Amino acid sequence: MAGQVIQVIYLLAMFKAGICVIPLIQCFPKTTCSCHTGEGTIDLHPLANTDGTPRFRDIADPDGKTFYSWNPCYGFDEVGCWDVAVCKITDHGVSSVSLGPQSSVHFVVDSVYGQLLKYTQWGSANYSGIIILTCDHTEEGVVTRRPNSDFGSYFYLELRSKHACPIKINGSTTAPPTESTKRYRRPITPAFIRPAITPSKPSPAPLLDLNTLGTVSICLIVLMVLLIILVSTMFCCLYRRLNAIAGQRSSHKLSSVTINGKYGMNDP
Repeated sequence: MAGQVIQVIYLLAMFKAGICVIPLIQCFPKTTCSCHTGEGTIDLHPLANTDGTPRFRDIADPDGKTFYSWNPCYGFDEVGCWDVAVCKITDHGVSSVSLGPQSSVHFVVDSVYGQLLKYTQWGSANYSGIIILTCDHTEEGVVTRRPNSDFGSYFYLELRSKHACPIKINGSTTAPPTESTKRYRRPITPAFIRPAITPSKPSPAPLLDLNTLGTVSICLIVLMVLLIILVSTMFCCLYRRLNAIAGQRSSHKLSSVTINGKYGMNDP
């Protein structure tokens, strides 16, 4: 509640200052051209061509020499652009540059433009094609250039469409498909969608793991040392006992010889 009050106060202050600010509502991606917000789902699949051509072709710059093409959801080929989401064509088709593949898409929320689709072509020069998603319930899909919004290597297009409006999905309504059943000749797996992995059967656990095996080895070594000490002690005791017995016999024999000599009991 306190956070909402702070947000309202902030918006009123910005409005009073004459600054137009759009509330930031993050749209979480579902596919390369659909995302979900707290207000509903934005799904651009109905606008996508699936035959490898751009749905929105040759959108002109004011100079009339530069053109842009864009296709949501699936890549396309045009002039020198191959398998791209956005293509920039210059000098009446003499040269072209990719502004990003479908797999590079990011859903971005901006305080001025609202929801954006940002594609990026990484390389020696990082180019980005940015699509402003403007909700318009009266339009199926119209794309225009926004050259005044360009910044460096960021090039802006604006989509006005009813499909850019969040749609609530209730229990009685079938949710829009997260992946079209139609694929053109080179389908693209989005970077944030991982292919399904079939789980393998778990391998049986070993009878002895490394920790247990190490403990058993140490115990065996200790027992062997103790056994050696015990056997050595027994041999030492036996040796001392035998020496003691031998010493007693020698003393007894010497005593007998002494007594015989004293009383003259010498051998003949």
